[in-house]
Formats: sequence, C-alpha cells, structure tokens
Amino acid sequence: MKTSVCFVLLCSMLFFFNTAKSQHFSGNWDGFVYYINADGVEYSMPYKMLIIQTDDGYCYGQSLLIDDGFEEPVSAKYNFEGSCNGSTMQFEENKLVDAQYPDDDGFFWCQKSGTIYLEGSTIKGSLNGYSPNGSCPPVRVLLNYHSPVN
Repeated sequence: MKTSVCFVLLCSMLFFFNTAKSQHFSGNWDGFVYYINADGVEYSMPYKMLIIQTDDGYCYGQSLLIDDGFEEPVSAKYNFEGSCNGSTMQFEENKLVDAQYPDDDGFFWCQKSGTIYLEGSTIKGSLNGYSPNGSCPPVRVLLNYHSPVN
C-alpha cells in the first residue's frame, strides 16, 4: 500500500512538472491593452502579439496595436525580442516596422516594454512606453491564445 501511494505521488509530481514546464508563449495572441487617460477614464485598444519562443528561452516576434478611436483606425506594428523563463516573459519592442497615423499632428506611437505572465491560455501583464515626445502612460495587457505560429 505504501509503495502504491508513493508511486501515485511520484507520477502526480512528474505530470505537474511536465505540465508546468511545457507552458509555452509561442503562438498568435489577441486581446487588448487598457490605459487610463488624463481625465481618469479607462480605455482599451485592440492588441495582438505573434510570439516565437526558442528552447533556450529567447522570445521574439511582432506586436500590433490598433487605435480605433479615429474616423479610420490606425495601427503600429513593432518587432520585439526578450526572454522567456517558465511563465514569465520580459520583452522590449525594438523596431517600428509599419504604422498608420491619423490626421493629427500631435499623434505619436509608444514603443513598449515590460513583463507579461502566461496563465494557461491567457497572457496578463503591465507595459511601459516611451516615444520621441517622452514617456507614455503605462498599460495593462490581457491577451488570449488564438492560434499556433505558422
């Protein structure tokens, strides 16, 4: 009986370890970033990430932020890179690869960095941004797994 209990506990631990270890950021993720404007009102904007995670913990890909608060939606696509360790990913956008701008001379895109956390099929975290005009308000990110990387 004691041997059976030990065997079951060992199998359970191995299953848990493999499940925890197998969490992977790779995929297409869709969701929103949330921010508080100067008036204290929370807004959201669609946000997508294509994440590729290598076996050595390197993560890279592209992010797409869409601002649909204008007559025609505008967007910015950034390349990013960072590191993945377990259920934590730290990254920094490093190159603006495509952007559309509204007819607003004061408009600018924020290059983001931060730490996000994988919780099952959800990514949560906080990002900080900066632009040529200075720092940007922090955002909260919430993404859901959409599909594998092709």
